[in-house]
Amino acid sequence: MVMTSTGIPGEIKVFLNHIYEYKKGVRNMVLCTLNKCYEPIAVERLESQKICFIKQEASDRCVNLYFGKPECIETI
Repeated sequence: MVMTSTGIPGEIKVFLNHIYEYKKGVRNMVLCTLNKCYEPIAVERLESQKICFIKQEASDRCVNLYFGKPECIETI
């Protein structure tokens, strides 16, 4: 796990930035690949903000999270 100067892992900072961009309307849908150790944090954040998402196993150590507008997620 790589920690930044703020103590937040880089993968989570990127994930949070994706949420910010989605909420601002910059993106309609996002695919974010994370280490599985961050999955509970990411899922909790998406659920708490009522953002539609789908999880997909990417490997033994990684998970893909697709999130965004419901019509985009339904297409997946």
